[in-house]
Parts: sequence; structure tokens; C-alpha cells
Amino acid sequence: MWFIDILIFMYQVLVCDFILEFRGKIQQYIQHVDMARWQDEQFRICRDTFPLGTILSVVDFAENYTLQPQNEIQSQYYHSEQVSIMVHITYRHGKDSSLEKRVILKESHFYISDDRTHDIHYVQHCFKLFYDHMIAMDIPFYRHIIWSNGCAGQFKNARVFEWLCLLHLKYKVPHVWNYFETGHGKGEHDGVGACIKTSLRREEMKFTSARLRYVASIVQWCASVMGEQATRKHLVQRIFWEVTNVDQSQTPRVNIVHGTRYFHSIRSSDNSALQIWTRLKACFCSSCSIGEWDDCEHTDTVDTWEQVTLGTNFNGGNEIDHLEDDQTHISTDYDHISDLIQAGT
Repeated sequence: MWFIDILIFMYQVLVCDFILEFRGKIQQYIQHVDMARWQDEQFRICRDTFPLGTILSVVDFAENYTLQPQNEIQSQYYHSEQVSIMVHITYRHGKDSSLEKRVILKESHFYISDDRTHDIHYVQHCFKLFYDHMIAMDIPFYRHIIWSNGCAGQFKNARVFEWLCLLHLKYKVPHVWNYFETGHGKGEHDGVGACIKTSLRREEMKFTSARLRYVASIVQWCASVMGEQATRKHLVQRIFWEVTNVDQSQTPRVNIVHGTRYFHSIRSSDNSALQIWTRLKACFCSSCSIGEWDDCEHTDTVDTWEQVTLGTNFNGGNEIDHLEDDQTHISTDYDHISDLIQAGT
């Protein structure tokens, strides 16, 4: 049996001191909850009202899947392989869709790889596969709205902002990236990732299961079994990608964007000077939904757009290593836990 010693410390403070401390903490909590609720509500509005010619994406990394075959040898238990899965759900209008009768097509993309870095290079590689797929399918789009969490190592840093501007220049498509509040943003993308891993585990537990040993075999099995399934209401389209040869040689060319932990919405520009616009909160009112930003109906809540020039980083250093005053460096993995930590907590 295991025994754990628990030490309990008792502190005696004056009620007035407790109230002063509690007042400061509760104010931060109220702001956090307000931001989370606003962003979640704006996502629902965005999903239900995004205009024609727009693609709506929700991206997130699922937890790595560990291969555990039913008939594994004893030594293999201590040398199990893992694969990473990035989930990408897209919404777009169908050919017969109109403002009066919306016909929304939903696809779930799963990018599977033995590369477990979960960094911006991996994200860029996956989006390149997606854009090539859209071009090959001859699907036109004129704006791309993206939602994700605010993980600094994957989705929310200066290199991502630079990349969005480069995508804008290359495809002539403006990009708007919105971020859920830290610790929130759970939704359908989490569920579909869990469904894929559950299906893989059930297959591995069968005595006569398919030989799921490598990424290629996993992608092949998933595509053949779960690629397209019909339900009672609609057709579920799942697309599985094998991610290989991720280019990790790219170095950041832009400076740090200060205050990235505070704004929750950015949009790209086709300016060669690499300029972006940032805003405290996302907004998809009737004006913002069609890109008429100056006529926003909630400027008193979401604030106005602020233009930021990314600049050029001649040092070539890793911009994530430089943290702001209210951040604490926990690990070099840039995991989700470090996003929740602030100095003094």
C-alpha cells in the first residue's frame, strides 16, 4: 500500500486583510468568466451566421494516442509508440446554399503523424494539406475564419500572425483567427477526436484485429472504416491525412507581439509590411460578419481594432522563449498548463 503524508497549514489573518485579497482575486475571476462566455457566444453566432464564400474552421490537438495491441509481447509494453492527432473541423456553404436557405457542409479532418512536437511548423504543414485539398476539389472561398485555444506554442504567437499574412498574400483570402478564453473552448472537436481514439482502441483489442502498428496503417484503417458514414440525419464526412516530412528548418522572421495573452481576435492583411489588426474580443454582429469592421455594433464591449506591424527579427531567436511580465516559464514544451500560470499564483 502507498501512504501519502498531507501537511495542513493554518493561517490566521484579519477579516479586512482577507477581504482585500479576495476582492482582487474575484475581480480577475469575473473578467475571466465574462471573456469565456463572450467568446463562446460569439463562436455560436459565427457558426450559425457566417456568410457565403466563407470557411469556418475549428482546430485543436487531441491527446497523443498510444498504440497498445492486444497481442503485444512483454517488452513492447515499455516501448509503446505514440501518434499525434490534430483535429480540424470545417464548415462551409454548399452549392445550393443561399441567404434564405442555408445548406452547411461539415467535414472533419484528422492529421495523424508520429511527429509529436505539436508546434507551429506542424500546424502550417496541416493547413497546407487542407488548402491543397480545397484547390484540388475546386472549392472557392473568399474568407477564412479560424477558432482555437490560445496555446502559445501552436496557435498564438508572432510566427502564426506572420504566416496568416503570408497566406493572405498567397491565396488572396483574408484570415480572421479567434481564440477561446484560457481553459475554455471545449466542443465538438474534442468529441470527434475522442471517438477516433476509442474506435482505434476497440480495433486493437480484437483478437483478429487489423495490424495498427504505424501511422500509415492507422490512416488507412480509419479512412476505410470511418471515412464516410451516413446517420439518420446527415452524411458524416471524415478525411484522414498522414503527416510526414514536416519542415522544422524555418526560423522566425518577426519580432515579439506584446500583449498576445490579452487580445482574442486578430485579422490578417495583404500588406507586404506584415501588419495585423488585433482586438480584445471577437465579434460577429451583422456588420462584422460581412467584414464591415468600422460599423461594429459592440465597440463598447470588444474595443476597436488596433494595427500592429510585426517587424523583422534579425536575431533569428525563438520568440516564444521571451515571456511577458505576467507569464511564467514552466517548460520548453509550451504545454497548456503553462498557459494557465501567471506570476504570483
